[in-house]
Amino acid sequence: MAPRVKNKNATPIQITAEQILREASQLQKRKEYEDLIRRAPEQEVWLSYIRFELRFNEIERARSIFERYVDCHPYVIAWMGLAEFEMEYGDIERARNCYERAVDKFEGDLEDLFALDHKFIPFEKGFEDAIYEKRRLEYEDGLRKNPLNYDIWFDYIRLVEEIGGDKQTMEDLYERAIANVPPSQEKRYWRRYIYLWINYALYEELEIPKIRIIWLMAAQFEVRQLNIGRARKILGSAIGMAPKDTIFTKYVEMELQLGNVKRCRKIYEKYLEWAPKNVRAWTKFAEFEDFLGETERAEAISEMMPKKKLLKKKRLHIEIEDDDLPQEEDMQRRNLQLLEAAYKWKNTKIGIQ
Repeated sequence: MAPRVKNKNATPIQITAEQILREASQLQKRKEYEDLIRRAPEQEVWLSYIRFELRFNEIERARSIFERYVDCHPYVIAWMGLAEFEMEYGDIERARNCYERAVDKFEGDLEDLFALDHKFIPFEKGFEDAIYEKRRLEYEDGLRKNPLNYDIWFDYIRLVEEIGGDKQTMEDLYERAIANVPPSQEKRYWRRYIYLWINYALYEELEIPKIRIIWLMAAQFEVRQLNIGRARKILGSAIGMAPKDTIFTKYVEMELQLGNVKRCRKIYEKYLEWAPKNVRAWTKFAEFEDFLGETERAEAISEMMPKKKLLKKKRLHIEIEDDDLPQEEDMQRRNLQLLEAAYKWKNTKIGIQ
């Protein structure tokens, strides 16, 4: 009587007769190759053995044979072959390690080192390109999932800068970044978004000197949010990193609208420290004092202006205006008093110091 089969389910892995025969054939072939390289370890035998293992996708076996091959045939061409193998079947770090090991091995042999360098230099460029592409794809994937992740935008921009991205590439990336406007009322997003604009502005200041407006836009945004302190920091940073006439004059306009006459004067003083021979700066300062009705101050500034002819002409213009427009002067004073009163009221309401 035949014994009963307790478990009739199929085994997790069914091994067929064909597989058994194939594996037996591979074992026999490996034995033949091992015998060959012991008797006649020619380069072609090693390479044929490696190709045999690759036909069956035995990458680790092929790698082990390649390592034995370079030990048996320690020539530059063999090391290059191993590095190319790692590039195709392994990873970039393994390939780089092969070249570094080869350089150490052939130290002192100028001809071999030259051959390695000739192969290694383009490889290094390919290595850097591969790393860049890998990181670029990671950033693109992260931004596809969340385009409002401004930290990724900053890292992405920094990556492109590090590899020396051209002007068009940098501008396109910045434009893509600032196109992702934060949701309304989300201040944590807006803060990072504004810094994107500031970085863009700084890049343009360094690469395209004619663009100044982005600093001002960032400051104006903060003013609209009643973040006067941040607006001042932005304009102060602009003056510190990329001082230009427009930055100074717009900063003065902002403070004048807020009724801060003392701050306006300090800004003009900084303006003159930066450009002591700039007649336009002196003229603007004199016009400012004249606008406030401070005739004596305006005249004193005019006296200090570098070019005497322009000084006299400007002073004469101020004196004529003093004679002809006394009512306008009084109106300007009243408007300034109203501005100062309004700003003090705003400070009390929103707690700005």
